[in-house]
Amino acid sequence: MSKSVVFHSFEFQPCKLKELAGFLENKYKDEKKYSSQNLKEDMLPPLLDEIRKLSNEKKFIIDYANNLSSKNIRLLAFYYPYIHNEKADTKKKIHLILKERYQTFVGGIMWNHFQNTPTDPIIISILRLAFNMENDDFLSLDKEIRNTINIAINQKNLLHNLERYLSRQRKTLMDMFKIMSINPEGKLAKYLWYFSLKENLHKPSFLRKEGDLFILGKLHELTIKNYKQVFINYLSNVAVNEFNSLFLEQVLEKLKDPRKNDLDWKDMPPLCIEKVKQWLIRNELKKFFAEDTKYDRFRYWEKHTKNIKDVDFIENPMLAIMDFGEFVVVEFAETGNAAYFYRKEAFYNSMYIKVKYGNHSPNQIKQLLKSKDADYYINKEIHSPSKPEPPGWHTKFNGYMRAYMQGDFLYNHRSTS
Repeated sequence: MSKSVVFHSFEFQPCKLKELAGFLENKYKDEKKYSSQNLKEDMLPPLLDEIRKLSNEKKFIIDYANNLSSKNIRLLAFYYPYIHNEKADTKKKIHLILKERYQTFVGGIMWNHFQNTPTDPIIISILRLAFNMENDDFLSLDKEIRNTINIAINQKNLLHNLERYLSRQRKTLMDMFKIMSINPEGKLAKYLWYFSLKENLHKPSFLRKEGDLFILGKLHELTIKNYKQVFINYLSNVAVNEFNSLFLEQVLEKLKDPRKNDLDWKDMPPLCIEKVKQWLIRNELKKFFAEDTKYDRFRYWEKHTKNIKDVDFIENPMLAIMDFGEFVVVEFAETGNAAYFYRKEAFYNSMYIKVKYGNHSPNQIKQLLKSKDADYYINKEIHSPSKPEPPGWHTKFNGYMRAYMQGDFLYNHRSTS
């Protein structure tokens, strides 16, 4: 006896798919409403010509507006701002017409325009009207977001107010752009990124939230003028030893080393330029003293980078010549050597040439540098072994550095102890 196979019928209900479809339909329901809907741009010139010829009296403009079709209102809104910049009086008439015949689609169209023309006074004015008149469904925005935009748009410095709101949020700017229906590629987003970078780049919380690498990309997109403004604020508010290496490397790529090419730095405050120079010197010295135990010598000279005019490095033997204005200090990369102090002008006129460009061997250079008979020689001091913090030689060197910075090259710590 054969068994018959029974196929049970069932009805498929794609609940999740329907839920997603409903969400997408609701989110983008205004796209068609705020689109051109077969509006032809060649219909605009005759309409604008009529408006140009209108009397400037408010009564006549309002009467004209009330006799326009919804299609013409949509036409005026959709193609604003127009290819040919209209005169102020024509713009004033258009502004009054759009306000007088305001409908939801006008507000939606203006929000789209706001993405790429965020400083236009007519767009802002109509959006101010829209956010005051519309219900909670306008632009499908969250109630808090709508209230925030409504407050910001009714005050001066609209973009600054929006940036301040965004900066207070836990979410990233890109996440907030999605929530606020802001086009991340539009000029509005670029303005908000610029203001946010300018105001917050020096704040650790901002870096943690947005991420160094993502911020680096946004910095790269700035115009050179805005880029400089961002870094004037950053360099002014961050200590040299706390500079973000990724940011400073990008700055140097764009503006070059200010010690070698100051042309691109001409708009920057002297203090900012000096701090960048200090950062460069600091990094070069850290690399130079890499073989030191606990970076002992680097930790000492790092404190003096604000007084170092420049550092010159010699490869064989490896030397660092630190320029302090009236005198120079020569340190060997190899440990076990003393630090040598020389009068700057005489040193550069004589010994520097031999060291930099001569054919002397490393041992010969060492002997030349140690010559106490040279007229540029001031002193040499050894780095005693490190003791419990702070190392003893740091204190001794401090005495010499204070004296030499004041021009007292006869100072001797032994006679003062």
